[in-house]
Amino acid sequence: ELVSAYFELLRVRQMRIAPSIRRKPHCIFLNSLLYDQIVKKGIYDYAAVRRWTTEEVVLMAHKIFIPVNITNAHWFMAVVVPAAGVPELFDSMGRTQEKMGNHIARWAKMQAAEHGLPNKDWRVDATPCRVQENCDDCGVCMCRHMELMSEGESAVGWGGSSSYLRRQIAAE
Repeated sequence: ELVSAYFELLRVRQMRIAPSIRRKPHCIFLNSLLYDQIVKKGIYDYAAVRRWTTEEVVLMAHKIFIPVNITNAHWFMAVVVPAAGVPELFDSMGRTQEKMGNHIARWAKMQAAEHGLPNKDWRVDATPCRVQENCDDCGVCMCRHMELMSEGESAVGWGGSSSYLRRQIAAE
């Protein structure tokens, strides 16, 4: 719930600040349930999420953020970059979630076909990001990565302790 609420906060913040002096990239923040619905019990099912994006062509965005929760124990983030045809995977434990990335690439390819967008060779990219300090900070790292990238910043090399960032996220 906290991750979904933080995604909503960033979405609303982007809409409110959009006409500001510094142009921010157009980003879409999808629900953390998207991946759970795409892959149920290890079986890919596009039909389960097809209606989620019928009103908006999400692949027209600069970036699409998809939080993924692995067995209620670990968070990582997928960022779909439609112009490049790449889902970038950010895992603060340094793992490569290639199978999950392939499912997201398949979803993006089906989205493109459904909306009549050009066909691309979608490739998965495990992108370096800050590594978490302990076994409990994956959600904090994911939220911070998402915040920075939605503002057009890099997800690598940001400072501050995880405990400070946890308090900052709670305060927002």
